[in-house]
Amino acid sequence: MPKANASEKPKIRISVGLILSWIFGIIFFFDGLAVIATGSAALGVVISLLSLFIIPYTNTLIGEKTNIELSRGIKIGVAVVILILFSMSGFASSGISPTSITTQTGADEPAETGQTKVRQAEITIDRVQLLYANLAPTRLTVSNTGDVTITPRFDFTVYDLQDRVVCQGSPSFSTFPSVAPGDTITDEEQLLDCSFDRDGEYTLQVDLLDSDYTNLDTDRKDFTVSYWGQFGG
Repeated sequence: MPKANASEKPKIRISVGLILSWIFGIIFFFDGLAVIATGSAALGVVISLLSLFIIPYTNTLIGEKTNIELSRGIKIGVAVVILILFSMSGFASSGISPTSITTQTGADEPAETGQTKVRQAEITIDRVQLLYANLAPTRLTVSNTGDVTITPRFDFTVYDLQDRVVCQGSPSFSTFPSVAPGDTITDEEQLLDCSFDRDGEYTLQVDLLDSDYTNLDTDRKDFTVSYWGQFGG
């Protein structure tokens, strides 16, 4: 009869149950921490402690110390109890998934809290520029005062003193960058084919729109055209 090799290491048996125990045990442990973070400290501690009975490593340590081994049925029962306690914490009723509390979002996006995000911004016409008797690129400042990044679009309208529309439209080739929450960006936008056939006082109105053409804000600025006078007109 061949002798057993004393140096041979025992084989480790990996089963589906073992893998699931690791997965659910770790998930439940961090879910308990998440519940603690929401203010339900006692309930979160209970959930985290119960999860230790499911994690194979800690379950083995507990068995070595107490000489008690939990059956698969008891582990399943512990998992059910954890789910019940978790539902009592309010996560289920709020519609937030158990693990979403531990997921971090990008720097420009706030974490999901169940509150509606506000899309809000302000526009300022810094300078109206003229090239001969034509409207040149207009300097604009956009401040994002909301919670989500916006992609600015603009509608230009020029009025004379009688409030008649002289020209209107949107920049054909907008280069204005997106504006993150809390940021302020200044850039220039050009409305083509906006010319004046007489000198006088005019008013430029610029409507700030989002990428879906929702009006976010409006600003107006007066300016003077003094080009034709040099020709005696």
